[in-house]
Amino acid sequence: MYGLILVIALLTPIGCSDVPRTPVIQTNSGPVQGVILTTVWESQEYSAFKGIPYATPPIGNLRFRPPVPPESWNQTRDVINDTNSCPQEGHGVYSGNEDCLYLNVYTPETTFKNITLKPVMVWIYGGSFLRGNASSSVYGPDFFMEQDVVIVTFNYRLGPLGFLYLNHTLAPGNAAMYDQVMVLEWVRDNIVAFGGDPNQVTLFGQSAGSASVTYHVLSERSSGLFHQAICQSGTLTPYFYRTHEEAFNNAKKLAAALDFHSDSPKELLEFYRQADPKDLMTKTNKIFSIFTDLSLPFTPVKDNPNLIDSNHKFLPECPINIMTTQKFNKMPMIVGFTHDEMLDFTEGVYHTLNITIDLWERIFPILPIEILKLYDLVKTVSVDASDYIMKGPIDFTQRLYSQGDDGNPIYYYQLSYVSNYSMHKLDGIPVDGIAHYDDVGLLFNVQRLDAPTDPEYPFNQMRQKIVTLWANFAKYQNPTPDDANPLDVIWQPSNNSGRLLNITDNSQMINRKQAISSGALDTEKFLYLTMPITNDCKTVIYPNFFSIFSIQDLIS
Repeated sequence: MYGLILVIALLTPIGCSDVPRTPVIQTNSGPVQGVILTTVWESQEYSAFKGIPYATPPIGNLRFRPPVPPESWNQTRDVINDTNSCPQEGHGVYSGNEDCLYLNVYTPETTFKNITLKPVMVWIYGGSFLRGNASSSVYGPDFFMEQDVVIVTFNYRLGPLGFLYLNHTLAPGNAAMYDQVMVLEWVRDNIVAFGGDPNQVTLFGQSAGSASVTYHVLSERSSGLFHQAICQSGTLTPYFYRTHEEAFNNAKKLAAALDFHSDSPKELLEFYRQADPKDLMTKTNKIFSIFTDLSLPFTPVKDNPNLIDSNHKFLPECPINIMTTQKFNKMPMIVGFTHDEMLDFTEGVYHTLNITIDLWERIFPILPIEILKLYDLVKTVSVDASDYIMKGPIDFTQRLYSQGDDGNPIYYYQLSYVSNYSMHKLDGIPVDGIAHYDDVGLLFNVQRLDAPTDPEYPFNQMRQKIVTLWANFAKYQNPTPDDANPLDVIWQPSNNSGRLLNITDNSQMINRKQAISSGALDTEKFLYLTMPITNDCKTVIYPNFFSIFSIQDLIS
């Protein structure tokens, strides 16, 4: 008898035995049952469905190909725990499994009776298309649950497993983007059962996730699958796009680093199908660097019409051409950046400084003031670099959106709020600021921040304001409606004026040059003019640019 009890105990998911369960929900693939949890601020109940398969595991012959729907099931599936992340390496540690194409649904509904459909917000994580996952420990939905919206998060394939292009029908590139499309299709077909409105879907993301949102805005394949977009710290930039030649060369470079040399797409495909995913991801991190290559190795590419059926194309033209010819999906949008974007990329520099200071203090009793000044110098350089590397391209994209918005509002922002509860400080960057990725900790219940749970705590009051802005946009297409404005200012659409909301303790509308140096604005215009010289947009780009910006505007 004791042995039977022990076996049952071992088979019971830890932490779930006493957690109330949701009603069984029927999806198109089969029935699922989640758990009922409570939010950390107001202890509001909500339903969590974690680990719903949205595609068949992309293994064997499915590796590198667009996803296919999952096999259906008849017995109720427990969806109560976070699932595998997709294969990746971060900080020298490999993790993940190719059986990773799962999504999570969080909804304020708990009884699922007399449902009033709620706006849906679908989140895409960032991570340079090389790392990231939809873990509830990072993207905890608590704050949004108190805003009465439905949240969907999901995993998508990363690195070469998600973006390998071999000029072959079985490795045509953009597999990860088709993962994302399949999630949006799943939401369209299933979200009503969870209390979500499929006709009121907001797609939002950060960094590479934000770039992904941009690609869906550009893609006819994604048309109608979402209705509003929020782009946080990443949009249409050269380092988020590769030409066919660049993508194929990167595939050959990675194979060569793994001791396989060939120019044959067929031979490369056979090699990559047999390759260990750990080898693919760890070697990618060793041989490619955005700081030396000024680009990401595996990214979206333009569809090759010889490889993709015309009914399934994701990106039929180069993205800059879609933007300048205004062929994108027109919708209300929020676009913006953090004040100190590039501060997030100084971890290695500060690590070296910390080691140097530690060694100095062991030898000498007094620390020269010059060494201490290096901390501020690194921050100053990173903030200046933010204008040119991050803010300028985002601003340029905002201009292009505004030229073809068809009357839809384009809300523009700079996030300047500074707190001790920041992601960059957890990563060993000791200076104050609001860096790239810090906004994630303001929107989601990130466990590693270990922030206070008192909703009246100042940090949480700011979180509540920002989450309310995002949720208002999902509900009303307006972040500051008259009867639900969390701020003392009206967030006006930017459109052609370029005015943006500076979000901080005392938020206010400012001009674009108050957020970005004029030099960076000019530089980024010319960056985009010169980018077509080296990519496959050069035959169509110049007339379109000059139809939007006069020569005088480009140089003024």
